[in-house]
Amino acid sequence: MTEEKHFLTLDAQCKHLIINKKIIINSQNQATDILLNNNYFNIISCSKIKFAKSINQNKNHIYNQTNFNEWTDFFDDDCKLSEHLMTCLIRMERKLNSRTAFYISELLESKNLPERDSRRLIRKIQGHSNYSNYDGKRTWEHITKKTFNELRNILKWLWNNNQRKVIRKIINDFKFLHSNFLERLDELVNLRNSIFHFKPLSIYLVHGNSGSDFSQYNVRKKVVEIVFYQNNCDSTKTVMVDIFRATKNFIGIKSA
Repeated sequence: MTEEKHFLTLDAQCKHLIINKKIIINSQNQATDILLNNNYFNIISCSKIKFAKSINQNKNHIYNQTNFNEWTDFFDDDCKLSEHLMTCLIRMERKLNSRTAFYISELLESKNLPERDSRRLIRKIQGHSNYSNYDGKRTWEHITKKTFNELRNILKWLWNNNQRKVIRKIINDFKFLHSNFLERLDELVNLRNSIFHFKPLSIYLVHGNSGSDFSQYNVRKKVVEIVFYQNNCDSTKTVMVDIFRATKNFIGIKSA
C-alpha cells in the first residue's frame, strides 16, 4: 500500500531531502526559494532520474550523497532543452495548422468530396460546441482557432477516410511523419502537452515505462530528437544526450 503523502512546508521539504535523499543543502534560504518557484515535485521527480542508484525491496530509491546544486543544475538543463523544443513545436504547429486550414478549405470548396463525407468532415471540424455555428464556410478561420489536439483529430479523420493525398500535402516537408504517421502524430501532441504544462522532459521520457519494456521510451526519444533537429541547437545537444543517458539508465533501474 502506497504511503499517503502530506503537504510539507518549504523547511520540511529541505529536511526531507537531507534525511531521505542524502542531499547536502548549503543555503536553506536559497533552497526554499528554488523549491517555491520551481515546484518540489518537478525538481525532485526530474533529477532523481539522474541521481537514483538503485531501488530497494520497498520500491524506494537509493541515493549516494549529492549536493542540492547538482539536482537543480540537472533540472535547469532539462528546462533549457524543453524551451528549445517548445520553440520548435510552435513553428511546427503553426505550419501544420495553416496548411490544414488551406487544404481542407480547398477540399470542401472543390465539391469533389462526396456529400456524406463532406458533412462528416464539417461535424469533425465543429467538434466542441464553440464551433457549432460552423457550416463549412470560412474553414480557414475556424481551423486557425483549433488546439493542437483538435488539429490532430482532424488530421486523423483525413487519414482514416481516404484523404491521404491531402495529408501528404500537409506534411510534405515533415519527413519524419511520412512513416508511422498516426503514432508519431500522437506522440507530438503528447510531447507538446507535457512540456507546455511544465512537466520536465525527463519525466515525459520515463513516464509509463515499466519492467524491461523500452518500446515506448524509444518512440518518445525518437520524437524528441526529431523535434530538436527541426532547429538544431548545439548548446543544448549535449544536454539532450545527457538526459537520454540518464533516462535510459533509470528505466534500467526500474526493470532490475
